[in-house]
Amino acid sequence: MSAVIYACGHSRGRKFQSEDSLATEYHAPDRKSGNLCPHCRSKHQLRRLRGSDRQIQWAKAIRKSLDLDLSNFFQRTTGVLSSEDITQLDWIVSYVHSHESAAEWWIQNRLKTPLEFLEQAIAKCPENIQPEGFQILDKIS
Repeated sequence: MSAVIYACGHSRGRKFQSEDSLATEYHAPDRKSGNLCPHCRSKHQLRRLRGSDRQIQWAKAIRKSLDLDLSNFFQRTTGVLSSEDITQLDWIVSYVHSHESAAEWWIQNRLKTPLEFLEQAIAKCPENIQPEGFQILDKIS
């Protein structure tokens, strides 16, 4: 069994079956990549939101709820996605958190399911990331 270790040093609470179940295998991204756990991402990497005070408060609540929804979604994909797939999707979510500053965008996307949000997030990523991201989603849709 192996644990997914985030760049911040925290680990995901679930375990992944490795080819050699006796081996300890950590899927740790480069710490410079900024792939933080949802808790650290929400504290350290959220981009300052733009909008009215009311929009900003609403968008912050949406982002917090979304992180919880995505965490639960990733837990439900056990056995379907590899730890590398989940690490890639976590990076994509981190990318959107660190690049999308319009409170209005978060509000407009608040009703999306985790899968719909991930599709939207992949579309916002650099073009070289998009094909791999969509291939991962194809495994679960």
